[in-house]
Amino acid sequence: MSDQKKSKEKKSGRVVYDNPLVDPLTSLHWKRLESDLPENNDGDMIHTHEELIHAFQSDVNSFKSNDTKENHYLKLAVWSCVIGYCEALATHKDARYSLFPVPLRSLRRLVDQDFLPLLNEASAAMNNSKNARTQQGESSHRKTVRAVANAIWKRAQNRSSSIQDELHANSLYSCLRGDVDNKSLDCFGAALLVVIGMNILGFSNSCLTLSEDHAYESHILEDGDNDENNDQSSSSKKRATCEVAIPGNTKAAQSKRGKDISFTFEQLKRDNISAATSWLYMANNPVLCDSPDYMTRFPFALIELGECEEHLCSEKGLEWVDVSELMNSNGALVLRNEKLFLEAIHVSRSVYGDAQVYPYLYAGHYHKDAGRDDQSQEYRLVESLRLYAEAARVASGYRYDTKDCMQLMKHMTTVASLISKDILLLPQKNGGNGKESSSSGISRTWQRRDNAIAAATWLIGFFDSLLLWEEQEQSTFVEVLSIQHKDFVSKLFQLFSVDIRAEVIAKIHIEEMSDGASAITEHQLIFFRQPRSKRLAKGSLLVAALSRGKVVVRELEMALPSS
Repeated sequence: MSDQKKSKEKKSGRVVYDNPLVDPLTSLHWKRLESDLPENNDGDMIHTHEELIHAFQSDVNSFKSNDTKENHYLKLAVWSCVIGYCEALATHKDARYSLFPVPLRSLRRLVDQDFLPLLNEASAAMNNSKNARTQQGESSHRKTVRAVANAIWKRAQNRSSSIQDELHANSLYSCLRGDVDNKSLDCFGAALLVVIGMNILGFSNSCLTLSEDHAYESHILEDGDNDENNDQSSSSKKRATCEVAIPGNTKAAQSKRGKDISFTFEQLKRDNISAATSWLYMANNPVLCDSPDYMTRFPFALIELGECEEHLCSEKGLEWVDVSELMNSNGALVLRNEKLFLEAIHVSRSVYGDAQVYPYLYAGHYHKDAGRDDQSQEYRLVESLRLYAEAARVASGYRYDTKDCMQLMKHMTTVASLISKDILLLPQKNGGNGKESSSSGISRTWQRRDNAIAAATWLIGFFDSLLLWEEQEQSTFVEVLSIQHKDFVSKLFQLFSVDIRAEVIAKIHIEEMSDGASAITEHQLIFFRQPRSKRLAKGSLLVAALSRGKVVVRELEMALPSS
């Protein structure tokens, strides 16, 4: 969530959200929407949060009726406009506006008078004789996806560079009124709008398809579909895919839209990466938004809800619930918002082959924040390190490609920085006002020795997976594995005392039977053991360097071992 959405004040470690008070009627967004409406249309305004929730719930309930799927997606288009409009007001760079009143009729008009004609024109253009002769061998579904995607990108505000997606611009409102703030669409917004459009046009098997950092269209193949562009190597012949999140309006960009995702990998001309080994395509096991209950199978939705509950908690989020099954521990009780993070990890493991990094990262951030300032919650810092190590483990299971793993690599670098300044170093206080700034540079004094030992083992575990990743690829590409990096393993490991480090080095190479616990609690510690990387094998040069009183790691200790 944007920093502009929340105030910087913190109380008891929690972010306090404020309510912007600037009158929205003075905003350019309001003026653009209301410019051609008659006066006194107050009956179509939403004035409070309660009214907004009621209107949303009413439309959600209507999905259970016998209404057509096209009408369901029309309502989804309206709510994409409502949400995008509210986000634009609340995150405006010059002034953060109050959300209310929300001009619902004007936003509905955007769908009726702007979006629907765009879809109809795209469909008609696709069916004309010239376009019908192009891209021979394609199904009408694939051709229509390309036509709709091209129309959406043409309608959206495009930057002159046209090669970089916009951050968080993922609503129909951003597409139709992005020129107000000079914003375009990101990949999620493009894919969402294409799927909405396809369903409104009657292609009811069009499905929003998501990985952790990418989005595209997929659809069930009809009997007799002989589309030559479908991935012939796929083990699943029942579902075809279409790329749509390609920004820009060049002929090259337009021609790539509607292509099967296998075309993306053909362009890379690298034999080692495919949809089955790619992080952007989640090991060919993406989230399919194809049924009303898909949210329960969507880890990112669960962790986003968990983060919302963490910072703006509801009464339900503060309830204590039993999570014995999720934690393999009898009688385990946590707050309901923490359970959301546990459920996300469980879904990722059970439904998506443990191929998602974000559930571990978000859960790690949650425990880091909870344990950072409360000494009685010190065990949470250990759990956060364990979760970060699990995230690195999942990352190391993907083949590395600079473009495919760009965001993934940024996350690993960010995590190393968070480990340093939020876990291993004490926060610095500013001039007696009680507010935190940067780290003090002073190592944390651990209240319990076993917590310190467990934390240090998981620090090694985090770097072990990154080292293994490089060794598997026989290439050096992980930023924090450079000996010059400020968060390099030796610099972080040395923040523990000499005796702790010595015990950790001995402990990580000792096999020990697991008691089945799956998480660290106040009464249950888990230690990282048995490094997988050759550079952290028992007796290796790197282990020897980490064992010294003053840890100094040279290029020699970090050299890639032969495969």
